[in-house]
Amino acid sequence: MRSSSPSTRSTSGQATRSSAPASPSTRPPRRSSAAGRHRSSRLDELQAALLRVFLPYLEEWNRSRREAAARYAELGLGEACDLPEDEPGHVYHVYVVRSPERDRIREHLAAAGIASTAYYETPLHRQPALRFLGQEDTDFPVTERASVENLALPLWAGIGADVQEQVVAAVREAVSLEAVR
Repeated sequence: MRSSSPSTRSTSGQATRSSAPASPSTRPPRRSSAAGRHRSSRLDELQAALLRVFLPYLEEWNRSRREAAARYAELGLGEACDLPEDEPGHVYHVYVVRSPERDRIREHLAAAGIASTAYYETPLHRQPALRFLGQEDTDFPVTERASVENLALPLWAGIGADVQEQVVAAVREAVSLEAVR
Protein backbone atom coordinates (compact mmCIF):
# COMPACT_ATOMS: atom_id res chain seq x y z
CA MET A 1 0.00 0.00 0.00
CA ARG A 2 1.30 3.45 -0.88
CA SER A 3 1.87 6.02 1.79
CA SER A 4 0.16 9.37 1.42
CA SER A 5 3.16 11.25 2.77
CA PRO A 6 5.37 13.05 0.26
CA SER A 7 8.43 11.20 -0.93
CA THR A 8 11.68 12.42 -2.38
CA ARG A 9 14.78 10.76 -3.77
CA SER A 10 17.98 10.64 -1.80
CA THR A 11 21.34 11.10 -3.49
CA SER A 12 21.58 7.29 -3.71
CA GLY A 13 18.29 7.19 -5.63
CA GLN A 14 16.35 5.55 -2.79
CA ALA A 15 12.91 6.95 -1.99
CA THR A 16 12.70 8.72 1.34
CA ARG A 17 9.63 10.07 3.09
CA SER A 18 9.25 13.61 4.27
CA SER A 19 6.33 14.59 6.45
CA ALA A 20 6.77 18.34 6.05
CA PRO A 21 6.98 20.48 2.93
CA ALA A 22 10.39 21.88 2.06
CA SER A 23 11.15 25.04 3.94
CA PRO A 24 12.42 28.06 2.02
CA SER A 25 15.95 27.32 3.25
CA THR A 26 15.87 23.77 1.85
CA ARG A 27 14.30 24.59 -1.50
CA PRO A 28 16.55 24.54 -4.53
CA PRO A 29 18.08 27.93 -5.38
CA ARG A 30 16.70 30.13 -8.13
CA ARG A 31 17.33 29.06 -11.71
CA SER A 32 19.96 31.80 -12.08
CA SER A 33 21.98 30.64 -9.07
CA ALA A 34 24.18 27.56 -8.96
CA ALA A 35 24.90 26.50 -5.39
CA GLY A 36 26.57 23.21 -6.28
CA ARG A 37 28.44 21.62 -9.14
CA HIS A 38 26.23 19.16 -10.98
CA ARG A 39 25.14 18.11 -14.42
CA SER A 40 21.80 18.69 -16.03
CA SER A 41 20.46 15.38 -17.34
CA ARG A 42 16.78 15.81 -18.02
CA LEU A 43 16.17 13.80 -21.17
CA ASP A 44 14.22 10.63 -20.51
CA GLU A 45 12.88 8.03 -22.95
CA LEU A 46 9.49 9.72 -23.32
CA GLN A 47 11.05 13.08 -24.14
CA ALA A 48 13.41 11.41 -26.60
CA ALA A 49 10.47 9.72 -28.34
CA LEU A 50 8.62 13.02 -28.64
CA LEU A 51 11.70 14.79 -29.94
CA ARG A 52 12.04 12.17 -32.69
CA VAL A 53 8.63 13.30 -33.92
CA PHE A 54 9.92 16.87 -34.26
CA LEU A 55 13.27 15.97 -35.83
CA PRO A 56 12.02 16.13 -39.45
CA TYR A 57 11.01 19.78 -38.86
CA LEU A 58 14.30 20.89 -37.33
CA GLU A 59 15.96 22.19 -40.52
CA GLU A 60 12.90 24.27 -41.42
CA TRP A 61 12.64 25.69 -37.90
CA ASN A 62 16.34 26.57 -37.89
CA ARG A 63 15.99 28.29 -41.27
CA SER A 64 12.98 30.21 -40.02
CA ARG A 65 14.82 31.40 -36.89
CA ARG A 66 17.79 32.50 -38.99
CA GLU A 67 15.44 34.50 -41.23
CA ALA A 68 13.84 36.10 -38.16
CA ALA A 69 17.26 37.05 -36.82
CA ALA A 70 18.14 38.68 -40.15
CA ARG A 71 14.80 40.51 -40.07
CA TYR A 72 15.70 42.14 -36.74
CA ALA A 73 18.81 43.57 -38.42
CA GLU A 74 16.80 44.70 -41.46
CA LEU A 75 14.31 46.45 -39.16
CA GLY A 76 17.15 48.52 -37.67
CA LEU A 77 17.43 46.92 -34.25
CA GLY A 78 21.21 47.31 -34.49
CA GLU A 79 20.79 51.09 -34.28
CA ALA A 80 19.51 50.70 -30.71
CA CYS A 81 21.64 47.83 -29.37
CA ASP A 82 24.43 45.42 -30.29
CA LEU A 83 23.15 42.43 -32.26
CA PRO A 84 24.59 38.93 -32.08
CA GLU A 85 27.16 38.17 -34.73
CA ASP A 86 25.68 36.12 -37.54
CA GLU A 87 27.87 33.06 -37.90
CA PRO A 88 27.32 30.17 -40.32
CA GLY A 89 25.23 27.52 -38.62
CA HIS A 90 23.91 29.83 -35.87
CA VAL A 91 20.29 28.81 -35.25
CA TYR A 92 19.38 31.44 -32.65
CA HIS A 93 18.04 29.16 -29.96
CA VAL A 94 17.88 32.45 -28.08
CA TYR A 95 18.33 35.90 -29.61
CA VAL A 96 20.51 37.86 -27.22
CA VAL A 97 21.36 41.51 -27.80
CA ARG A 98 23.53 43.76 -25.64
CA SER A 99 22.98 47.28 -24.41
CA PRO A 100 24.19 49.38 -21.50
CA GLU A 101 20.51 50.37 -21.27
CA ARG A 102 19.40 46.75 -20.80
CA ASP A 103 17.27 47.38 -17.71
CA ARG A 104 15.49 50.39 -19.25
CA ILE A 105 14.80 48.39 -22.43
CA ARG A 106 13.57 45.42 -20.41
CA GLU A 107 11.17 47.58 -18.38
CA HIS A 108 9.88 49.28 -21.52
CA LEU A 109 9.31 45.93 -23.25
CA ALA A 110 7.44 44.63 -20.20
CA ALA A 111 5.24 47.74 -20.13
CA ALA A 112 4.42 47.05 -23.79
CA GLY A 113 3.53 43.43 -22.99
CA ILE A 114 6.63 42.03 -24.71
CA ALA A 115 8.54 39.26 -22.96
CA SER A 116 12.32 39.38 -22.57
CA THR A 117 14.85 37.92 -20.19
CA ALA A 118 18.46 38.28 -19.16
CA TYR A 119 20.82 35.34 -18.80
CA TYR A 120 23.74 34.92 -16.43
CA GLU A 121 22.99 38.09 -14.49
CA THR A 122 25.27 36.52 -11.90
CA PRO A 123 28.28 35.41 -13.96
CA LEU A 124 29.56 31.88 -13.49
CA HIS A 125 32.71 32.95 -11.63
CA ARG A 126 30.50 34.59 -8.97
CA GLN A 127 28.18 31.59 -8.56
CA PRO A 128 28.46 29.96 -5.12
CA ALA A 129 29.41 26.63 -6.72
CA LEU A 130 32.54 28.15 -8.30
CA ARG A 131 33.64 30.57 -5.56
CA PHE A 132 36.23 28.00 -4.45
CA LEU A 133 38.25 28.90 -7.56
CA GLY A 134 39.08 32.22 -5.90
CA GLN A 135 38.30 34.43 -8.90
CA GLU A 136 37.74 38.11 -8.21
CA ASP A 137 34.94 40.07 -9.86
CA THR A 138 37.59 42.13 -11.64
CA ASP A 139 39.23 39.05 -13.20
CA PHE A 140 36.66 38.90 -16.01
CA PRO A 141 35.71 42.45 -17.04
CA VAL A 142 34.10 41.40 -20.34
CA THR A 143 31.99 38.80 -18.55
CA GLU A 144 30.99 41.31 -15.89
CA ARG A 145 29.91 43.79 -18.57
CA ALA A 146 27.98 41.13 -20.49
CA SER A 147 26.14 40.15 -17.30
CA VAL A 148 24.59 43.62 -17.06
CA GLU A 149 24.06 44.18 -20.79
CA ASN A 150 22.63 40.93 -22.22
CA LEU A 151 18.94 40.73 -23.07
CA ALA A 152 17.11 37.92 -24.89
CA LEU A 153 14.39 39.18 -27.20
CA PRO A 154 11.45 37.21 -28.62
CA LEU A 155 12.44 34.96 -31.50
CA TRP A 156 11.01 31.62 -32.53
CA ALA A 157 10.42 29.72 -35.73
CA GLY A 158 7.50 31.45 -37.40
CA ILE A 159 7.62 34.73 -35.48
CA GLY A 160 5.74 37.28 -37.54
CA ALA A 161 7.31 40.43 -38.96
CA ASP A 162 4.58 42.43 -37.21
CA VAL A 163 5.69 41.08 -33.82
CA GLN A 164 9.31 41.89 -34.58
CA GLU A 165 8.34 45.40 -35.69
CA GLN A 166 6.68 45.92 -32.29
CA VAL A 167 9.78 44.66 -30.49
CA VAL A 168 12.09 46.94 -32.48
CA ALA A 169 9.82 49.94 -31.97
CA ALA A 170 9.72 49.35 -28.21
CA VAL A 171 13.51 48.94 -27.98
CA ARG A 172 14.10 52.08 -30.04
CA GLU A 173 11.63 54.03 -27.92
CA ALA A 174 13.33 52.89 -24.69
CA VAL A 175 16.74 53.92 -25.98
CA SER A 176 15.44 57.28 -27.24
CA LEU A 177 13.95 57.92 -23.78
CA GLU A 178 17.48 57.70 -22.40
CA ALA A 179 18.72 60.22 -24.96
CA VAL A 180 16.04 62.71 -23.85
CA ARG A 181 16.92 62.43 -20.15
